[in-house]
Amino acid sequence: MSTVFTFSDLVLYQRKGLRNGNWGRLSFFERAFIRVSISYAKAEGKIVNSKVVANLKSIIEKLTLTFGKRVFIAGSEKSREWLMSFEEKGIFNWTPELRSWLKDPKYIFWLGFFQRNRWFNP
Repeated sequence: MSTVFTFSDLVLYQRKGLRNGNWGRLSFFERAFIRVSISYAKAEGKIVNSKVVANLKSIIEKLTLTFGKRVFIAGSEKSREWLMSFEEKGIFNWTPELRSWLKDPKYIFWLGFFQRNRWFNP
């Protein structure tokens, strides 16, 4: 089942992005694409084209990002990087619980918080 965006859906996402500050993080073309899509959806009722919907999904994902999601993404990337690096170096042979720490959501969030704020960069 494919996703369909209506006028009210797009306006809701635009307002959410404006409120949380993510609207300003979008490029000029992404903001223009949202505005054009809103105008089209208002005139036609809904947007069903799969390519347009795919582009809208990626932009809406950016609009709905919260601080917590950004922190968790940064932590996940750092954790994944460390998992691969430590596996190659054999560190898990002498610290097996480190692997479980790098997979723990609370530790990933902590890691991302400090990574995102540039307080901790080993």
